[in-house]
Parts: sequence; structure tokens; C-alpha cells
Amino acid sequence: MKKIESNVSMAVDRRQLFQFLSGAGAALLVTGGTIPTPAFGQSAFSCVLNPEMTEGPYWVDEKLNRSDIRIDPSDGSVKPGMPLALTINVYLVNGSSCALLPNAYVDIWHCDAGGLYSDVQANSTVGKKFLRGYQVTNSNGAVQFTTIYPGWYSGRAVHIHMRIRTYSGTQTLGQFTSQLFFDDSITDQVYTVSPYNTRGTRNTLNSNDSIYNGSSNSSRGLLTLTQTTDGWAGAINVGVNLAVGDAAVSTTTYSLPQFAYGGGWATSLYLANTSDSAATATVRFVGDGGAALSVPIVGVGSRSEWSGELPALGTAALETESTGDLAQGWAEAALPSGVVGYGIFRQSVDGRADQEALVPLAEASTNPATVVYDDISLTTALAVANPSTASVDVTFTAYRNDGAQIGTGTITLAARAKVAVTLRSVSGLSGVAGTRGWVKISTQGTAISVLGLRFGAQAFTSIPAASA
Repeated sequence: MKKIESNVSMAVDRRQLFQFLSGAGAALLVTGGTIPTPAFGQSAFSCVLNPEMTEGPYWVDEKLNRSDIRIDPSDGSVKPGMPLALTINVYLVNGSSCALLPNAYVDIWHCDAGGLYSDVQANSTVGKKFLRGYQVTNSNGAVQFTTIYPGWYSGRAVHIHMRIRTYSGTQTLGQFTSQLFFDDSITDQVYTVSPYNTRGTRNTLNSNDSIYNGSSNSSRGLLTLTQTTDGWAGAINVGVNLAVGDAAVSTTTYSLPQFAYGGGWATSLYLANTSDSAATATVRFVGDGGAALSVPIVGVGSRSEWSGELPALGTAALETESTGDLAQGWAEAALPSGVVGYGIFRQSVDGRADQEALVPLAEASTNPATVVYDDISLTTALAVANPSTASVDVTFTAYRNDGAQIGTGTITLAARAKVAVTLRSVSGLSGVAGTRGWVKISTQGTAISVLGLRFGAQAFTSIPAASA
């Protein structure tokens, strides 16, 4: 992991700083253990093509680039239903070989809990755009959506429509259309709760659905489902054989492992497009537990995801206010080549000028991160974000300045979750207090993002985290 933080200090209010790290009741400051949101698994992948299936009568190319598709952008309303965190991993299959497929456009669309699609005249929903959207696969060939468990309508099993496209400029090179299906026994569980239980019993299961049974190898369209604390997570690997080109602009995903606003704190992101052509950047805000975090952006409104076009050589600023109750999580930015940026922590205290600290954005890394600490008269804190779609055990191993190992502690982070913790409060690392040394933050191959901080009675300083 390359340098994450610049070494910038600022005077702080100690009480607000502990709130900044502890979440003011949100259980952010932990002493080891497990963040309670479980992760979801992915089915094993073999180099086999998924079956193509009909797009159905309700496809509309809305061109909505977003991950949280529950929101209707026409009025800001959110579709009710059981939360579903959906990950689609796309592979390019060529004979017996396969490779991750980055820069592919993945659209999904499905009905709401009442069985209705948006923007469809037959459903009296023209102009609505709920439960539709697309994402571009990242360097790992993956896209993620936040949606709800679909409802049902007569004659069809429960399903989600999917379309994958590759481009060269504005020219479509390849297109694959299919549908994703659900385990009927899990659907039975989901449909016992509101708003699903206000309707009658569905009349079509996978076993008698004409689309599911009309395709060979249709079981490859079944999602792997795992229950979470507030709903379900689904994952699927999709094999396609499409022409590829340079259509989708290559992007790099960066993280800001701590993002807080309210309670005297504000976090802002500043982006600059250094290229000679317009570029689109996307920023997603994630809560501590891994769910989407709706952030009130100055001049924009509340968003869990912001996507904007930066003009050639132009800039954009996403700013928050320090007023109101403290809320926090982390931020993830997908930036195309030529777009750069950084974050700012700002603290506001009555009676003195606002204080700021610069926080460069960081790429997640599978390499162990190292942070040099001084806990003799200061306190070291770490924020760690898990950008992946699987839970991860994060191990902290601390060493004194004479090379002796102090101890080891482990915290389990759920998929997409984040934790902020003082080093000495991690179970097994209480011996850090009163010493100087360094700490290694590692996983078993899962990429994480790390942010180091230290503070004293009146100073708050960022710490660079580097590769081990």
C-alpha cells in the first residue's frame, strides 16, 4: 500500500475527537470482535457461458449510472422492501479459458414488492425510474447494486433482468441479456413479511417458469444468497463471450477510510480533471456496517452516490456541514484516468478558527500496511475499510521500537464495512500504551484501505501508512 496520509496536524477539541472515532453511540470504537453484519459468499466459477434469456417487455434504456437503485430520481422516494446487496462478477469466456472483464456496462431492472416495473405504461408508472440502473465493472470484473428483494407477478418466477454491454466509444461491440433467479425456499421466507405479505400466493416457481426452464444450464442464473442483519446479500458469477474494446473508460477505485459530518466535524472531497476531455467521476458513501450512507452534500442534497461530469481541466467539490448530529462511514471514489483528488477533515469549535487536515485518497491493497506509532504521550488510531464483498479478518501485530512483539489482535470486518479504533484498545494490544513502535495491519489476501491518525491533548496528526 502506498502512502495514504500526509503528515498534517491540527488543533482539536479532545471530546469531539473521541466522538469522531467512537461514533457518538454508533459503536465505532471497538476492542476487538466482530462487526455484526455478515458477509455473503460467491459461487465457484468455471469457464462456462451463462445462458442468454429474453429481455422481456419492460426494458427501458434509462442510462442511470448508480449503485443504489431503490431511489426514484423523479421524486426522491425509496421503494420499500427487504434490502438486497447484489454483486455481479463478469468473466470473459473464450473456449476453456476465462478472464475478468473490466469496463463492461451492467444494467439491471426488476419489479417492486407489488410486482410493478417503473416507466411502463401498462403499470401506470411512466416517468418513474425506480429499480433500474447500471454500473461499469471494475478491474476485478465486478459491479455492486443496492436494491430490494423483487416481488412477483403472475406467470413468472421471482427474477432480476440483466444486460451486459461492451463499447468502443459510443459503438456497442457486444451485448448479453439474461435473468437472475432466487431460491424459492428463501423467497418463501422473505414473503412472510411486509410489504410482500399483503399479496396472495405467487403462482409460478422456478420449477414451472417457462423462461427458467426454457434455457439450458439455467441453474447458472441462480444467485448465491446469504442472510444479513437487515436483509439478504446475493452474488453471482456470469460468463459471457463478448467483443471488447476501449469503450468504457478505465477507472481506478480509491477509498477514504473515514468520512464524518456533523457533531463539529465535516469531511469534503475535492476532484480535478487534468485531462483535455470531459470525464465522469463517481463517489459512493458507505456506512460503518456496509450499507449505503446518505450524505447531505452542500448544494446537491442527500446522496448515497454522486456521479458527475468534470469538464476538461475542471474541478468538483463535494462538501458537508459540521452542524447536526455526528454521522460517519467511509467513501469510495471511482476516478477515470486523469482525475485526481483528496479529502479534507475539518473541525469547527466555537471561539476559534476552523482546523483542517488533508487526507489523500488511497487504493485498497492486499499488502500488509505498516504504521509507525508513538503512544507515550499521544494516542494512535486507525480507520480500516473493507471494500470487498466478503468479510475479512484484519490482524493487527504491534512491535516495540526495540523489535520485540507486543501482541496481536484481530477484528472481523463484514463486507463493505469499516472500523475506527484506537490501537491500544484492540484486544491483545493494550501493551501499546506508553510505547513507541510500529504496527502491521494485514489480511489473508483481501484488499483493505487503512488510514492512520494520532492525537494528543490539543493536536491531531495524520500518519502515513506504507507497504510492509
